Amino acid sequence: MTAITLSSEAPSTNTSVWMNVEVSDATGVTLAYRYSSTAPFQKSQMLEDGNSNDGAAGDGTYGVLLSIANTTIEYYIYSENSDAATFSPVRAEHEFYTIAVSPTALVINEPMADNGTTIQYPDDSGYPAWLELYNPSQNRIDLGGMYLTDNLSEPTQWQIGND
Repeated sequence: MTAITLSSEAPSTNTSVWMNVEVSDATGVTLAYRYSSTAPFQKSQMLEDGNSNDGAAGDGTYGVLLSIANTTIEYYIYSENSDAATFSPVRAEHEFYTIAVSPTALVINEPMADNGTTIQYPDDSGYPAWLELYNPSQNRIDLGGMYLTDNLSEPTQWQIGND
């Protein structure tokens, strides 16, 4: 087993990524993966059919489409033929590879809905409600056309970016 490659080295949550591995003399290749270190590994057959982002059929490159559903994925590869089987890494299930995933969700952090005395407007006109928006990813998140509200019957009460 040689190179393991991903179609994206920094995938985001709620996306998919193609995984490929080069294997010689294999009759079957399996990806075992999990989204939590306490979960059992799930298994998915990797294909060398020319339709799995694997190049041409019969070229020794196997592929599988992996759904990115969490911020870390642990995985190993198992390949076999009629004479032998191999794991990568060698001590699979005890040792494994990881994919670090970039979260794409915007986090509402440090809300202050009832600010009676903590932070005052600079002109001394009162104590506003406030919150911090945090982007944990390296990806830009467009907030255009988004609003905040404290009343569900008025969903466009305060447009983000407007004072």
